[in-house]
Amino acid sequence: MDRQDVHALGRHIATFAGRAPSVHNTQPWHFSLDGHLLHVYANPARRLLTSDPDGREMLISCGAAIRFAELVAEQYVDRVEVTYFPNQVRRLHLATIELGGTVVRPATPATGVEETIGARWSDRRPFDAPDRAAVADQLALVSKQYRRCSATIAGPDTVALIAAMGSQHHLASRYDANYRHELRWWAAGRAYSDGISPERRPVDPDIAPPTGRFFPAGTLKTGDVEDKAELGLITSPVDEPLDWVHSGRLLADVLLSATASGLHSCTLTHFLEPVPGESDSPRMRGANHSAVQAAVRIGRATGPELPSPTRRLSVDSIFEIW
Repeated sequence: MDRQDVHALGRHIATFAGRAPSVHNTQPWHFSLDGHLLHVYANPARRLLTSDPDGREMLISCGAAIRFAELVAEQYVDRVEVTYFPNQVRRLHLATIELGGTVVRPATPATGVEETIGARWSDRRPFDAPDRAAVADQLALVSKQYRRCSATIAGPDTVALIAAMGSQHHLASRYDANYRHELRWWAAGRAYSDGISPERRPVDPDIAPPTGRFFPAGTLKTGDVEDKAELGLITSPVDEPLDWVHSGRLLADVLLSATASGLHSCTLTHFLEPVPGESDSPRMRGANHSAVQAAVRIGRATGPELPSPTRRLSVDSIFEIW
């Protein structure tokens, strides 16, 4: 392998992996290239201390970034092998991605995978109804390669439960100073490269989708329309850090599959977060008592595409070469 080609590829992979979804767009990841090995770390400085005390959402976010990195790497090398938690001492070292075989130096135009990654964004507006059977088939298809987690379509009772749990979380947290400070910090209108900018938040939170998180009002016009989104549910039989990472990988596949089908999507995790004031609030469980890791709203857009991309950290701030 030519060193300069590998360096260029590592930077290219990190650029697209950095476009993965993350809770509050915190982007809690870091990539280090050592020869032909791309190491992926969680960045605890970007974890939500109040909403994500055990780091579960941080690892799900990082899992999505790992999956984006895998998919992009597969476009340019013969072999991609991923080792999870390679260092038993450094538990924030989540994965090592081996770039094996011949390296093709990235060039324009972008590959189909990269175009899909670039087109995906978290749409917090109400959705028109998609084809439910087609969505169910997509979820089943992307789940086939996963043993530690799965994605299924939620029934009406589950959707109603998620909406109720979200409302309970909102009512319990609206006067919790730590939660409100954290939420407003990441939803501030500052000109940074992270967080959820006003143009990505509904102008009237009261008519936002009932299953969504209650964010401070933004500038995104939604219209007073009923949300008819389908909900995909990501679950895992075991609820350990490795399962969180793989759930994030599956989440990435679910979102990209929806985007490639012309649908819009938005990840939901707030209904799983600790309820302020309750020291032992139980986690939601799915079929066979499996742990619910995230939900995904999927549907047809009810408004135009947004002109500006989601804020992202610069690749120089999330990638380094050893």
